[in-house]
Amino acid sequence: MATTLKLQNSDGVKVYSVAGGKIIPSWLSESKKNQLRKDEEYRKRIELIQDFEFPSACQRIKCSPDGQYIFATGYHAPRVRVYDLSQLSMKFERFLDSEIVDFQILSDDYSKAVFLCADRSLHFHAKFGAYYKVRVPRFGRDLAYSASSAELLVSGSAPEVTTGDVDRLGALHFPDHLPGELLLPRLTRPTFPCCLAVARAEKACAPDLPTIGELAGSTPELSTLVAAVKAANLTDVLSLPGPIDVFAPTNDAFDALLASLNISAETLLAETALLTNVLQYHVVVDGAVCSGDLSGAVETAQGGALTVDGSTVTDANGNAANILVAINASNGVVYVIDSVLLPPAADSTAASAPVPEGASA
Repeated sequence: MATTLKLQNSDGVKVYSVAGGKIIPSWLSESKKNQLRKDEEYRKRIELIQDFEFPSACQRIKCSPDGQYIFATGYHAPRVRVYDLSQLSMKFERFLDSEIVDFQILSDDYSKAVFLCADRSLHFHAKFGAYYKVRVPRFGRDLAYSASSAELLVSGSAPEVTTGDVDRLGALHFPDHLPGELLLPRLTRPTFPCCLAVARAEKACAPDLPTIGELAGSTPELSTLVAAVKAANLTDVLSLPGPIDVFAPTNDAFDALLASLNISAETLLAETALLTNVLQYHVVVDGAVCSGDLSGAVETAQGGALTVDGSTVTDANGNAANILVAINASNGVVYVIDSVLLPPAADSTAASAPVPEGASA
């Protein structure tokens, strides 16, 4: 919409009046448009974007690198609107489940973007809509993207930065790295923490001690756990800077789980989706402590909750495991337990080897 701005100055206060103006035809040649630049009325023209507004409030506005699109986010309900400047109109509107804290445009145009939400989640969007969602270990306040390394950086209230390797995350292919559209299979569950790491500003729990990964690898009674971690590609988790707390089932605990599921160890290790889901349920990042006195309800990296009461830990199904010993490490604490903890049945990602509800070691 073409308009002109009429200015009135009263006692030093400028008042602009917006009124309809003459429409310049799109087929007008550049030479004719250049001649119009000497026209005072034309020079005062502005063009308004249709529907450039939000029902309640707009939080953030960003322009795409190619300068052709505007992203705007707002709330009540949480949404993002993208405007096409060449058409001076809204291209699309999408709604999200939680308030958008920040976002980054990952491509030159509107086709790839990521949104940091107030529920500790990252939402990846493509041309066709929402593509992928993953949770971060702590509530984020700011989001940045490094195109050269394809890394996302999330900062929060704690003295730490959560980094995510988007190439490994399997969410999007970036023009600077892997040309093409969305070629990877769609994932149904987040892959944290194999693809997200926490870089802390504070010192490690006990720098002179081995890491949790080193402790587990040198403990024969935890060899099955180590094999499962390797099979699920979660080895890096046990070496995170920390603090992190890991509930480590013994070999006997895994044997009891295999017996209850009536499967072999080889079958279990081949079920990487099941392993990822179950193993993440044994890791505590948000709320982890270095002292070995973890207690009460704690949230796991899988998203489910555990309840720690003295020398026992109880999963979401009500099954309790005994804490045999708590071993301090440089990046947290290893709680050796005598039973495998199982996440809620509704959250299980296993298809070929489902975990029966109420199963325990």
